[in-house]
Amino acid sequence: MVHNSADPSPTIVPPPELSQHYQAIGSAIVDYALAVALIGLNPFQSWLVLTLVAVALIIVKMVWDIRQEWNFTGKHSICALVGYGFNLLGALALGFMALLTFVFIGAIFPVVTRFALSAALMTVTWTVGAATNQFFLDGYLNLEGESENGESYV
Repeated sequence: MVHNSADPSPTIVPPPELSQHYQAIGSAIVDYALAVALIGLNPFQSWLVLTLVAVALIIVKMVWDIRQEWNFTGKHSICALVGYGFNLLGALALGFMALLTFVFIGAIFPVVTRFALSAALMTVTWTVGAATNQFFLDGYLNLEGESENGESYV
C-alpha cells in the first residue's frame, strides 16, 4: 500500500500474491461448480429434493470455504452487502435462465433437456461463488486499506 501524506487521494497497490490468491479461489469455485453439475445429472427424478438439498449444502460449504480463505474479513460497507444480495438474486435468475435455455433447446433436440437441471445448478453455484469471492475481496481491501486513525483508503 502506498500512501503519501501530501497526496489527497491515496492509492492501494495490491501485492502480487493477492491476484494469485483470488485466482486460486476462483479455481476452487470452478471445482465446486463442476461437482454440482455432476450431482445435477442425477437420473432419478424421484430424488430431486435430495439432489437440491445436497447442492444447497455444497454451496453453503463453498461459501464457508471462500470466507475462510479470506480469513473471515468482516469489514463491509452497506453498499457491498446490498450488492452481494443482488448478486445472489442474480445467481438465481441466471440459473433459471440456464434451465429455460436448455428446456427450449430440448424442444428441438430432446436429449439436451436431460442436462437442464445440471446446467442451472452449475450456473447458480458458479455465480454465487464468484459473488462471494468478490464480496470478501472487497472486505479484505477495506481491512487492508485502513490507516492508523481508522480512515478508509478505499
